[in-house]
Amino acid sequence: MNKKYLLRGLAVLGGILGLFVITLGVHIYMVTRPNDQHHMNWQLSRIDFEEQPDSLTASLAVKTLKGIEGVKHVYLNQKAGTLVYGFETGKLDAQMVFEEFKTKGDFKAKPYIPLASNLSNGCPVIDKTSLTYRLGVFFQNLFS
Repeated sequence: MNKKYLLRGLAVLGGILGLFVITLGVHIYMVTRPNDQHHMNWQLSRIDFEEQPDSLTASLAVKTLKGIEGVKHVYLNQKAGTLVYGFETGKLDAQMVFEEFKTKGDFKAKPYIPLASNLSNGCPVIDKTSLTYRLGVFFQNLFS
């Protein structure tokens, strides 16, 4: 009877150990496999229209911007007259995209250039009273 409990205990421990080994193997595979994320070096930029574009001009602007190689995810806010797009930073910069945009179409627009004071404030979208922001600042100050 004592031998029976010992074998059963060893089988349970072996099963638990086997699950840990499988979990460790899956974890190592997930962490070390090749990463196929090509969006790691993207940057957002914005073009402001001087006047609110009509629907024809807006669709032509989006089509023109999407036609530039390296530009991804074009979003137009027609009411605000802004065109936001993402591009690969290794291939392009915002000025190159804007110049090509202007040569491919006759748009009354200018690139958005943030003020130096806005650049020093960080992300304009994050709520500085949020718990996430305060925890981030805490840990940044803790390790710097």
